[in-house]
Amino acid sequence: MRTSRTVLTALAVLAALIAAGLLVLARTSPEPRADPCRENGGRDDRLAPACGGAWWGLYRSGNADVSAHEGDRLDDSTVPRRFDAFRRYYSLAQLTGTAPEQTLIWPTARDAELARDRVLFLQIDGRCFGGCPSSFNGHPLPEPATFDDPETPPDFTGEWIRPGDVAEGRFDPLLNAAADRLKAFPGQIVLDLSSEIDTQVDWMTDRELRASWTAGYKRMWRHVHDLFTARGVTNVRWNYVVGGFSGDDSIYTASYPGDAYVDWISWDPYDNQCSYGSAHAVLNRFYARLEAGLLGQGARNKAYGIMELGFGEACQEAYFRNLAADLKRLPKIRAILYFDRPSAEYALTPEGWRGYANAATDPYLNRRP
Repeated sequence: MRTSRTVLTALAVLAALIAAGLLVLARTSPEPRADPCRENGGRDDRLAPACGGAWWGLYRSGNADVSAHEGDRLDDSTVPRRFDAFRRYYSLAQLTGTAPEQTLIWPTARDAELARDRVLFLQIDGRCFGGCPSSFNGHPLPEPATFDDPETPPDFTGEWIRPGDVAEGRFDPLLNAAADRLKAFPGQIVLDLSSEIDTQVDWMTDRELRASWTAGYKRMWRHVHDLFTARGVTNVRWNYVVGGFSGDDSIYTASYPGDAYVDWISWDPYDNQCSYGSAHAVLNRFYARLEAGLLGQGARNKAYGIMELGFGEACQEAYFRNLAADLKRLPKIRAILYFDRPSAEYALTPEGWRGYANAATDPYLNRRP
């Protein structure tokens, strides 16, 4: 009996030890981990793809609805998938209502619908679409700058809000309304302010105007950023967008708002004359300058983006054939959107359209936000 009891006691102790061990293992075993590549819709804190690759997008003139070009098959105007990203160009002059009930018309309800499963890249343009307002809800606004001489590039003619006026708070009533509209937007937005500061000033022969416009841009950006933050806007990431063509480094260093004010750095490369030989060569022109420290080492930790892209008709098919491979060599580019303006020399041809769509069959361009 003693032997039997001893055996039973030993077995009981062993069972207890095993149970305790299992309990410890249960307590110390890690919880099943969620896939970080799919968390938050596959987006990281910058609204970039969480695990590499790039959002694939399109802009068509007039803020056209990109979903009209999404379908089940590939043809000359439809792609057999959803675009990951879309672009919107808006102006502080786009108002609706009468004082004291005036507000901005953007972002729209349709923007919100599209942004449910696409990333919205939205620009607040410094140029006034249709002329700048003289007041907003009874608050007088400063006179705009007008550029209409022959030296002005076609895309920059018209009335412009001076960056310095924004920086000094003279447009705050209008910016408060913009902040409230964006805060109420149900999705996330990657926002840029009056993009292509380099293209805006590169043609200016008045050195004083050029210097003040550039310096004012940096102060404007910081003012708008701080105003939006103070009004509780948390669904916006900030995108410093330039043309990327200017050889004058001082434009970029003087206008860059600073690492604390920027999440994305983007540029708008074109090769209308098919001069560079490949998409990689076109995209890398400004990429290489950033990587060489143009805007400092902190800027190299930002997500890079291509907000506008255009290739001449003769090279579209060849450039797109290697687009995915070229982007893999430029891994910090996290979004690429073609700018399709039907009347332009870089308008997508049927072959170009198919080439751009075929490039997006590569998993690198299939990150699906």
